[in-house]
Amino acid sequence: MIRLFPFIVFVGVFFLPSGCGGDKDKPIWQDVKITDLAPSYSGAKPDRQLQMIDFDVYIFEMPAEAVTVLDDVWPVLSTQSLRFNNRNAFGANLFSAGFGSGSMWDKVGQALRSGGARKIRKISLYLFEAQANDVIASRLYGKENMFYLADQGRREQITVGPGTFVLRLKAERIASAKGVCKVSVMPVFSPLAASSIPQLAARIKAGEVPFEAVGFELKMAPGDFVFLGPKKYVSRQAGLSGRFFSRAGDEPAVRVYLIVFGAIVD
Repeated sequence: MIRLFPFIVFVGVFFLPSGCGGDKDKPIWQDVKITDLAPSYSGAKPDRQLQMIDFDVYIFEMPAEAVTVLDDVWPVLSTQSLRFNNRNAFGANLFSAGFGSGSMWDKVGQALRSGGARKIRKISLYLFEAQANDVIASRLYGKENMFYLADQGRREQITVGPGTFVLRLKAERIASAKGVCKVSVMPVFSPLAASSIPQLAARIKAGEVPFEAVGFELKMAPGDFVFLGPKKYVSRQAGLSGRFFSRAGDEPAVRVYLIVFGAIVD
């Protein structure tokens, strides 16, 4: 699909696709300018029917031992704009999030660069209003037991798998504020893979585990971003945080997510 209203972000110059060749080792912060965060301009007529809402999601990794650089990130960002489903459960599961726009990105970028962070993936999402889209955080190929903290600090133990842990994004425009939308983010375990067969898709959805206590929502305008990461590094098997923010292997890594609102496309 051709992007009718391209989001002029730190993408064009700075977030070049990672992969084979010279770009793989190129620092993600090279050549980024704060002006790249300028909102997209839509020339569409205001009375046209909404078709989609445009987001870009960037996923970064840094060495696990560098996770302390995030301690310099969170104070830069705001949590006042975030409406947590359960603030205590969000923190108890070792999730952290912050809202930013404009020059805030410079300070976040400097902190991540100092920790050796690199972009591993960029995902462009086109969300039809009130419909959700999933960003895969990790895959589970068999059954595993796991725990998480739900409402009121209640410890829940469940058996999940095979399937994927995803961040589920949903967006709705706010009629009284042109160009602004309400965005919700929720961690979910989704069994198996998506299906185009309605009956099978319904059975898959029925087996999902939404971690509602760890979800949140906020209002966003073009150029705004949400930064999501862990309070600290834990092993992949250690609770919910590990499933979303940790990568196992010979060189354990911390994974963080940058969700950028591009535009409402009419």
